[in-house]
Amino acid sequence: MKLSFFKIIVLILSATLLFSSCTTQQQTNPFVPEESVDARLLEKINNSIELSSENATKVKVGETFYITLFEKPSVPYRWQYYISDKSLVRLFYDEYQYDEDSKPISGGDSGNHWFFFEALKPGECKIEMRDEHVGDGDFFQTHTYTVIIEE
Repeated sequence: MKLSFFKIIVLILSATLLFSSCTTQQQTNPFVPEESVDARLLEKINNSIELSSENATKVKVGETFYITLFEKPSVPYRWQYYISDKSLVRLFYDEYQYDEDSKPISGGDSGNHWFFFEALKPGECKIEMRDEHVGDGDFFQTHTYTVIIEE
């Protein structure tokens, strides 16, 4: 089968476009605020990276990052955060979002609680997340995140 010069060019351009679109895609933050937020805050939220409790995460001063945890408001436990060195990291936004499937169900509600942080200066700190009982401070579970902040 003989391919014409035109068909070869079309195939090369198609393959180039296909591969270039695969390699230039950025991973986007899946969080969409339910409340209206100003453009600057929305930009910080959209540019945040997700922390892992399994490995230390390196960030640069000024970068933002987030933790998202499952929460069920119908039980008396809520996620609370504890920062080991508040001069290094600050919480700048948090929001609970219901799962769409559980919104209409009374007593069966569940969703994710999103916590957004900003790196303030170089150093290393831990953020401990506790699923605490409302009122007495007992906690059901914890997750610890290590953040290494570089210039």
